[in-house]
Amino acid sequence: MYGKTVQLFAWADAMLENLGDHLPPVARASVENDLALIHSKLTASDFAKLSTQGQGMTVEEAVALQAKVVLPGTGDEVAQYETH
Repeated sequence: MYGKTVQLFAWADAMLENLGDHLPPVARASVENDLALIHSKLTASDFAKLSTQGQGMTVEEAVALQAKVVLPGTGDEVAQYETH
C-alpha cells in the first residue's frame, strides 16, 4: 500500500532536483510529515529500496504507477485515479 507512494514521492523529489527546483518550505514540511508517517509503516530497508526505485523511474513509469494508487478512504482496494 505504501510502496507506490514512496516511489512516487522519491520520483517527484528526483525530478525537482534534476530541474534545480525546490519545494517551498511549507510544501516541503507537508511532504516530510507524509514521508515520516509512511516511513513508520515500513522497514528502513524497504523504504530505502522503494525510494531508490522511485528515483530511477521514467516519467512514463511514474504516470503508469500513479494510475494504480488506491484512493485513501474509499474502502475500494481497486479504486484508481482517472488520467485524462
